[in-house]
Amino acid sequence: MKTETLTAVFRGRPLKGIEISIPSGYTGIVVKDPVTRTTDDEDRCIIATHSFDRFNFWNLDKVPTSDDLLQKGFQWVDIASALHRPIVDDTIEDLSQRSIKGQ
Repeated sequence: MKTETLTAVFRGRPLKGIEISIPSGYTGIVVKDPVTRTTDDEDRCIIATHSFDRFNFWNLDKVPTSDDLLQKGFQWVDIASALHRPIVDDTIEDLSQRSIKGQ
């Protein structure tokens, strides 16, 4: 999938980026911790303030590719979904028939 390369500069350093969509079935959220904790032992209470379905992903000096860790993580979402999808009897029978026929 070819996407438009975005360019920007941050503190004099060139950035290259692309727009990434959140995987289907998921929603990105922005969270806020409304209470300032005084110690690390205190429980956190975060609230969602906004949601999004796409965002800009930036790399320093190079165009983002599918080899970037973030994009590999999003690929894993699809793989994990396929691995955990229930197998129905029709699928098992179809695979068995193909195996018998040598396909």
